[in-house]
Amino acid sequence: MPPLRNMYKICRLPLKISFSFLAFWLNITPGLAQNPVTVGLQFNPIVPAELIYSPDIFITNDDMNVEVSPRGGYSLGMLIRQHFGERWALQTGILSSTRNYNFNASRTNFSLDSSFRIVSYEIPLTALLFTQLGRETYLSTSAGFSADFFPSDITLQTENFRFYAARKFYVLPSLLANLGFEWRTEKSGYFYGGLLYHRMITPMSRFFFRYEKDLETSEVSDPFSGHYFGLDIKYYFPVKE
Repeated sequence: MPPLRNMYKICRLPLKISFSFLAFWLNITPGLAQNPVTVGLQFNPIVPAELIYSPDIFITNDDMNVEVSPRGGYSLGMLIRQHFGERWALQTGILSSTRNYNFNASRTNFSLDSSFRIVSYEIPLTALLFTQLGRETYLSTSAGFSADFFPSDITLQTENFRFYAARKFYVLPSLLANLGFEWRTEKSGYFYGGLLYHRMITPMSRFFFRYEKDLETSEVSDPFSGHYFGLDIKYYFPVKE
């Protein structure tokens, strides 16, 4: 994973845009400054959507067979949330996500097993709606979008074989949806657990597999969506009066 300094350079402009939007909202809406701002942490064990509806992606071209198997991953980061009364809030932050994959490439006289991971950084902006269920418990639903940043392509190479995962664009948009429950305490903070869905609007990247030896050449390629489901775990620090 790139160091935090590189992560800051990559996400500096989107962060400025997100927080400028939040500041603009506060300035144009009377009385919102009296509502609490909560800062929190988020951790998501994630499951690539391919693992659910297409566990293994099998690509065949001439005598070249390539099998890509999505594996689990995780997402973690920091959040800031501006409340608008008891029922509404606007949330942004910065997250780092890791998606893991295994692949196998084979032909008559060649076989290769390996693995790789794709790291991205996400700047989400979501609107939240709360429904109070008890004195300290709330049902939380949210929807919004995210700007996903892919800092680099992936390259793996041997003497005769080359694997290349090419990002489609440096920045890609995605849609977000969350559903869960929140327990709010005055002294210990807010605890949230739920489910999330992260859907890329365009495919995340395209994978290329190429084999060359003497005069023999085989090549296959296929796009990967990058969608994922996740267990959504959040903690917000206590609000200071």
